[in-house]
Amino acid sequence: MKRLIAMFLSTVLIMMMSAFAFAYVDEGEYKVVIETPDEELKLLNEDDEFFVTGYIMANDEDIIEWIKLTINDVELEIESDDSDFDDVIGEWEDEKFAFKFVVSPDDFNIEDNDDDDYNIEVSTRIEPDDQDLGYQTEYDIKSVEFKFDYETDYDLQLTKPNKDIVVDNWSDDTLIKGWVQADEGDVLEFLRIEIDGDGAPQYITLIDQPSEYVMLSNDKFNFEAEWNLSVEDEFVITVFAWINPDEDGDGDDVLKFEDEITVEVIYDEDENGDNGDNDDKDMDNYPAAPAVANKILKELGISNRYMGTNLISEVSKLMGPNTEFNGVLKTDADDYEDEIRDFLNDRIDELEDMEAPPAPGNSANKGNGKNKGN
Repeated sequence: MKRLIAMFLSTVLIMMMSAFAFAYVDEGEYKVVIETPDEELKLLNEDDEFFVTGYIMANDEDIIEWIKLTINDVELEIESDDSDFDDVIGEWEDEKFAFKFVVSPDDFNIEDNDDDDYNIEVSTRIEPDDQDLGYQTEYDIKSVEFKFDYETDYDLQLTKPNKDIVVDNWSDDTLIKGWVQADEGDVLEFLRIEIDGDGAPQYITLIDQPSEYVMLSNDKFNFEAEWNLSVEDEFVITVFAWINPDEDGDGDDVLKFEDEITVEVIYDEDENGDNGDNDDKDMDNYPAAPAVANKILKELGISNRYMGTNLISEVSKLMGPNTEFNGVLKTDADDYEDEIRDFLNDRIDELEDMEAPPAPGNSANKGNGKNKGN
């Protein structure tokens, strides 16, 4: 009897596992969901492309007969036998067919002086593999505000660490943070952080495969990575980003940006303790000249690489013993910052007087949604 009960329970368990493994979308569970855009679209003009993405909840063997995008009472219908159907409807995965339209306001008779709220509707007709269910017609609607004459500043910034790093052990990681900004619908295809200091450079690759690509909006895309500290030294942290303004474009269309900061890693075993002297207090969290310069440039709204010149690198080269700058110690924080600020202001004036054009590809070069260059 025990054996029979065990066999019965085993059979029930297998059936339950099969049910979970092959979850089925039944009548009443079919649906369409619009995921992007959000509540607001910021565009340059009526020709600026944007994405409408989401998914259709259905079964693997079901047939999507057509999918339709409607905006401003204008319909864009793609049928299953159309050549671009596979460009819109993706492969079935996790009970869903993903969809993605790449369109512009002009496709729906919306001009760049027509700032307004528009209903975006995606509808579809599905032929279920289970013929007893009959055809399923589903839709979703989202109201989105279209805003025009919005020019995006292409930019890439490292925001952390923004000062020297003082540690009392090597077991804790520190975070590297930053953001990248581009035009609505641009694609972030490559994002890598390089840390150059003692020994061979370290590389942290965040994005480099098609499955990892990120569709950008006019808002900032934030990124972060963990950096495993293991040695005292001065480190140059550089982030590289490649942005494709045309998802269907070739490698020549890719815009390349970079930004860098310089920080010093200092090991102090009494950093979080009290050993009775003031040396630790004097050293604690006083940033060196490159970090101070980076903060000043961000306040001024100027990239580290300005008119073909790496300002952070120039500041770093002028540091003296104990990271002093023009004879001022970093523990004299106000005077230290004033010296660096004066140097940067003078150097920026010199560069502008030279009227040198920006170096191609550096992060000081900014465009907008329609004037994109390499």
